[in-house]
Amino acid sequence: MTVIGASDGRLVVPLAAAGYRVVAIERDPLALHGGEVQFPGGRRTNEFTEQAHVGQLQNHNHRMGLLLAARASTLS
Repeated sequence: MTVIGASDGRLVVPLAAAGYRVVAIERDPLALHGGEVQFPGGRRTNEFTEQAHVGQLQNHNHRMGLLLAARASTLS
């Protein structure tokens, strides 16, 4: 079985798990070598502080990623 465009594995992994011999081909340079994806609008979620926990013993900041949708009342 050959899968073209296999960067996220969603088609490759189930086939391999089912016992198929899979050849995965990816030609997208961003998928192969990494980099930053630019989306139109470029809005990002707000940063938030998480309390210290096992594995990260100090308070630390997170940003979950790109904001793809929100209620109008949260965009102000």
